[in-house]
Amino acid sequence: LEEPISVQVRTDTVGLVLLESFSRAVSGATGGMSLNLDVAGTWKHPRLDGALLVREGAMTLAPMGRAALSAIEGDIRFLGDSVAVRRLSARAGPTRGALASVTGAVKIADIENPEFNLALTARNFNVLNRPGFADLDVSGTLALTGPLDRAVLSGDSLTVDRGVLNVSNLLTKKLIALDENEIAGVIDTSAFADRRIFAQGSGRFVDNLT
Repeated sequence: LEEPISVQVRTDTVGLVLLESFSRAVSGATGGMSLNLDVAGTWKHPRLDGALLVREGAMTLAPMGRAALSAIEGDIRFLGDSVAVRRLSARAGPTRGALASVTGAVKIADIENPEFNLALTARNFNVLNRPGFADLDVSGTLALTGPLDRAVLSGDSLTVDRGVLNVSNLLTKKLIALDENEIAGVIDTSAFADRRIFAQGSGRFVDNLT
């Protein structure tokens, strides 16, 4: 992990469809991105310099069901031992003005225990559309702060602006694994931690989240 690394990545605009090659959760991707990145340091303590830009993106993410992301815009800067999210936004949902955005930074001085300072704002955002299960639009703000091993998720509130929930299907579910959770990010994970509603082995991040 302490072996030195030196990598350079230079791209003109490439299609976001490339993401479908790396994740089965991504489909229907359109739009473009450009990446200019220099990687130095070591695997455990990398230093990243450059920028990732996303323009006019659209895609569907499997955990969100039929909720399709559109108008994806991103401006992410790599600043040595940190990653600055200047802008990462997307629209989803039938309501005019439906939007979610993320800003903030992630410190990666220790890649095994990065430190978060991220803010999420949502307005009428269609976070989930799973026929027969739920269709939810939410508004509110959330903050993710602290290192990976002591991360804290907080916020004033999340309001369901429009929602349809099939209670019969919800009650028949035995487990909700976070990596395929239909309502990840909508429910308070701490409220269910002792009820084993999440499958064991959900991951270090969720295990330490407060």
